[in-house]
Amino acid sequence: MKILIKLTALLLLGLSWHVNAENSAEEDWLYEQLFSQAIEGPATIPLADQATFALPAGMIFLPAEEANQYMELIGNNQILGRLGIVMEDNEDSEWIADILFDDVGYVSDKEARKWDAQALFTALREGDEEQNKIRRERGIAEIEMVDWIQKPTYDEKNNRLIWAVNLKEVGPYANPELDNTINYNTYVLGREGYIELGFITGEDRIKAEQHIAQDLLSRIRFNTGKRYADFDSATDAVYEHGLTSLIGGITLTKLGLFAVITAFVAKFWKILVVVLLALGFVLKGLWRNKAKKEANKQIVE
Repeated sequence: MKILIKLTALLLLGLSWHVNAENSAEEDWLYEQLFSQAIEGPATIPLADQATFALPAGMIFLPAEEANQYMELIGNNQILGRLGIVMEDNEDSEWIADILFDDVGYVSDKEARKWDAQALFTALREGDEEQNKIRRERGIAEIEMVDWIQKPTYDEKNNRLIWAVNLKEVGPYANPELDNTINYNTYVLGREGYIELGFITGEDRIKAEQHIAQDLLSRIRFNTGKRYADFDSATDAVYEHGLTSLIGGITLTKLGLFAVITAFVAKFWKILVVVLLALGFVLKGLWRNKAKKEANKQIVE
């Protein structure tokens, strides 16, 4: 089975590459083993001890261990806080949703009331420009933030944050054949941290697919005792930076340039942008012969 893999992974760390690989029989077997553990929707899936996720019909959920192995197999890092990945249950899936939990503590949302979207975007661009100097020195493509796809929006009632940016390669090492990449970032806050659902797709599909990301986010429910409203100021840890730090790692406090860059990189190393079909990543046959194994016994249908 021949699979053309064009990845832009670690974009914001400045690493991009394109791989055209002939899968070995061993790799094919590994893919099949991983996806044999996929949970088919509809199902209610526990997310660690924090929350549940209502997986809709027509989609599959790859649990944490298999999700990490899969992401590593296609060139990304394993992440300790990864809870799983979601895809459509068909061979023509054009997006992927990466679900992670970060136990940073209670994240105050007070600063959301005085956000300045343009100031945030400018701060992100400044950090990006500094990183591009390093990219040029290393002979790799620079990254330019084109615009907000969705300006930071916070739903105070449901404690959900959404923001999205349009990214493109620029400079002498840019690949002109690559489409722009969309980072569509969604979060739901809890008592002990936040769950992030990173939705990765192509520029030409985001308008048609962003409702999928929003729907998937709404299907995450923190357990009683773990909810944002359950916070106890007398006992619970509080995240020192606040909600704005989830938007590219920038806080409303005046950070020095080095701190901005550090926060920016620390945030985005784990997103590891994977551009799927829009960049030629074609998976065929991974959905066939899926077996619901022992993991499914723990799922409440």
